Amino acid sequence: MEKRSRELAALRLNGVRFYSAELAAKVNSRVNMVTSRPLRVIANNAGADAIAGALGPALDFMRTLWRLNHALELVSGHMERELGITAQQRMVIRCLGKRPGIVPSELATLLHLDRSTISSALKRMERDGLLVRRSGTADRRRVTLWLSAKGKKLDQPSSETVESAVERTLSLTLRRDQLATSRVMACLLDQLELVCGVTSSETQHPADLAPARVPTSQVESVLKRASRRSRAKR
Repeated sequence: MEKRSRELAALRLNGVRFYSAELAAKVNSRVNMVTSRPLRVIANNAGADAIAGALGPALDFMRTLWRLNHALELVSGHMERELGITAQQRMVIRCLGKRPGIVPSELATLLHLDRSTISSALKRMERDGLLVRRSGTADRRRVTLWLSAKGKKLDQPSSETVESAVERTLSLTLRRDQLATSRVMACLLDQLELVCGVTSSETQHPADLAPARVPTSQVESVLKRASRRSRAKR
């Protein structure tokens, strides 16, 4: 009886549901290693960081982005095999669980997706029985989104998702570091959109207005101002 109690406790580690006591033990071991021996982790990466330093700040930063993107794809594939949904579908399910009855355009804005992308994703999820569309009673043209019974079963905390990894990361890092990371990511997104010549509002609603190229003169003006600020700081 005592052994079974310990197993059940492991399955609910930090409030997250695990599919096996073995997996819970592995996660718990990993968390303890990160929190109790951070210097050893840093030391193990010292060699790779020294080599990467020769690449310069931009390429070194991009190495981390590529690694993050690769990890997200790996976890998404794992989720599809184990849970039957991808990381992107899981995000939609969790959003619908917290915002039942949301309309597709609002969901697209919430997830920073254009309407055509969210429309294709919703069609696949509806086909797979994860969500249902309902027409409004006052306005039949207004369509709202709701989780199906199958979707609701997947709208639960799970240790085998991107979300759980993010939650553990947030619990292991300081709030000021999280805010600083968010600001850097927001700045990078702005610069990437500048490269493409579109704004955030245009990427979210391409059906309303075809993305317009930013005039060359405007781009040059922005770059000149940035160059002047950089020289002034020196």
